[in-house]
Amino acid sequence: MGMRFFEKMTEKEFNKLWVDVVFQQQFTSHGEWLGKYGPQVDPDAASTTFALLSLYNSVGFLLKEDLVDPELLFSYVGPITIFRAWRKLEPLVKGWREKNNDPTFFDAFEYLYNEMSERYSQMTVFNI
Repeated sequence: MGMRFFEKMTEKEFNKLWVDVVFQQQFTSHGEWLGKYGPQVDPDAASTTFALLSLYNSVGFLLKEDLVDPELLFSYVGPITIFRAWRKLEPLVKGWREKNNDPTFFDAFEYLYNEMSERYSQMTVFNI
């Protein structure tokens, strides 16, 4: 199950999602994202964002629940992709958590980020 899931991360469609969200969307806050890319303003961009969030949250869930070998995961998924995606999307996730009073919203993605950054803390990308 795990390898088929991770193979999706090598497909063009996933990489397009990642590039669209991490490099094309320009925002620094939840409110700014809603105004530029929210579901009622740009449904396509919102769908892209939610797809990326959901995928990384699923990967984090597999890790958190010990359903995937951490060594396999960390050797297969590049830390820079997790780091950049979380840093970009963190304001959205935290904004939704606050707005909905739900501290668990996409918490598995944050768990993935924390585990990845702990494991690779010596990488300069984490010190940006």
